[in-house]
Amino acid sequence: MFNGKMQLTLKDQVKAILQVENDVLDARYLGLPTLKGRMKGDRFQYLKERISKHLKNFSEKNMSSAAKEILIKSVAQALPTYIMGVFKLPLGRCDDLTSIIRNFWWGTKHGRQKTAWTAWEAMIQKKCCGGLGFKDLRLFNQAMLARQAWRLIQFPDSLCARMLKAKYFPRGSLVDTAFCSKASTTWQAIMHGLELLKQGIIWRVGNGTQIRIWRDPWIPREISLRVFSQRRCRLRWVSQLLDIEGRGWDLQKLPQIFNLADAEEIAKIKIPVRASEDFIAWHAERNGMFSVRSAYNLALRIKLGQGVQGSSSAPTGERKLWQRVWAGHVPPKVNVFIWKLAKDILPTRWAKFIRRLFRYTGPDWLLLLLDQCSDVERDLTKLLLWKAWSVHNNITHQAGPTSISEAEHALLSMQATLAEILLGGEGVKGKGKAPCSWSGKNKRLSSASKEQDRKTKWEPPPVDGSFVQQSGAAGVGVIARDSMGHVLLSAWRAILECQDAAEAEAWACLEGFWLAAQWIHEPVIVESDCIRIVQAMQAKEDRSALRFILLEVKDQARMLSEWRMAKVKRECNLVANELAQLARRNMHSAVWLRRVPACVDDFVKNDCTPPN
Repeated sequence: MFNGKMQLTLKDQVKAILQVENDVLDARYLGLPTLKGRMKGDRFQYLKERISKHLKNFSEKNMSSAAKEILIKSVAQALPTYIMGVFKLPLGRCDDLTSIIRNFWWGTKHGRQKTAWTAWEAMIQKKCCGGLGFKDLRLFNQAMLARQAWRLIQFPDSLCARMLKAKYFPRGSLVDTAFCSKASTTWQAIMHGLELLKQGIIWRVGNGTQIRIWRDPWIPREISLRVFSQRRCRLRWVSQLLDIEGRGWDLQKLPQIFNLADAEEIAKIKIPVRASEDFIAWHAERNGMFSVRSAYNLALRIKLGQGVQGSSSAPTGERKLWQRVWAGHVPPKVNVFIWKLAKDILPTRWAKFIRRLFRYTGPDWLLLLLDQCSDVERDLTKLLLWKAWSVHNNITHQAGPTSISEAEHALLSMQATLAEILLGGEGVKGKGKAPCSWSGKNKRLSSASKEQDRKTKWEPPPVDGSFVQQSGAAGVGVIARDSMGHVLLSAWRAILECQDAAEAEAWACLEGFWLAAQWIHEPVIVESDCIRIVQAMQAKEDRSALRFILLEVKDQARMLSEWRMAKVKRECNLVANELAQLARRNMHSAVWLRRVPACVDDFVKNDCTPPN
């Protein structure tokens, strides 16, 4: 707590003022190492010991690969999460933890480590890219620290943000901060996360006064968020690219300054109708809010880059064929076996001979076979291959041969047990391990049957949007009913240009709330079949490209005495959908009170039966 050269009398005075009796800090406080000097690797030695202890408590010989996967993800890789959100762990310590996890996965035999049949870089990829979804602890540490940097952007008026700004960037912004060498351990950790955060942030254009044209990321696209064009003028701020009124782009100026690709993308950016300030958003999430998951995925893509092994043209390396490996209703250990077979990393004699010649994606014959099978055939194929390998292991390791009839009986018994579980049964009773249910599927089946006996209750008004990608034309539809299902009003409006379907749904939501505020003076429930808009309306903050529209929606909602936003299935929103298509086809807008157009009259009658 005190410097070693401080005088004893001065120490006593400070302790008396702060009412502190003990000036020696413990090694750890609240589960975290105490800040004292440089945070070297030995300060995190207890992490290594804890993970090793937890993994040694389980007998890996009696665990299937699926059980090891769950233990690694839920325990071994979860233990350092709390510390990784505060400190930047030394790279050597991250590698030590990774080594413990990797050795546990492959296992040991007679005190010696078994062969690792594929590289760790292949296993940290997502399952849809041919990996197992294990974490790269270095990247995960950086993603956790990026959240701390994001909170400084999200809450700039907090005490912590103001204190750090006064010390490290008093005359600038966080995203423009230079990385200083002489900084505290806390600031070094934040700077480490900021390196990743800068790769995924984007500026949303409001009035354009804070966005620099040539330096800042502000063009929403997948390739690069910055302009490609070389600087050919002295214009500096995005606000200088707007028209005189500041409500749209100067379309004559854009082609003169930027190349065709940049000019087209800039022209697509919508400028808010009312004056709004620019703000920073997280480009990797649709709602613009930072998440550790998306930050880690971004860091993983940057690390793998062109080194991702896979016969896929997708920029992220994803292949739909890999989803067939993990889909279906078979035990998890069977899926892991199929993954090993598809990657050609089973410990066969032939694989030992040629393992250096195979790429990580493995042979495609199995992936193509699973892709061509139906759901039932795919499950049977997985079980058959897994049982064949199980019989092979029994013979190889002198456990005794298994007859074909015994193997067939075991497979049929397992298939019957799985079928009974899926249908809501309790499985096979008696000795042995009890089968577990599948992710709440039984609950969904039982709840679905109960909903059929439940009477429907009206919750008006539903809204919907219609959008055509080729032309950008869109339409919105609104149908308002009372609690008995009687039509109060129907409305539709044409929109000349939209970026995507989500924007059309946002305009539909705005139209619905505006009409409710004008004509309905009672509590309302606004329904939409777009989950993204519903979640954005229910969230406390949204930083997506639709933020300015949603702010107008919330302003209209404040004019109502009581309101609620609800998600409705598309088949229950046919009337609003048909009205939206009517507006888009005819490019016409209208509001009708207590009646509907003839084209939706049948939908209104058949939509739902009001309660008696």
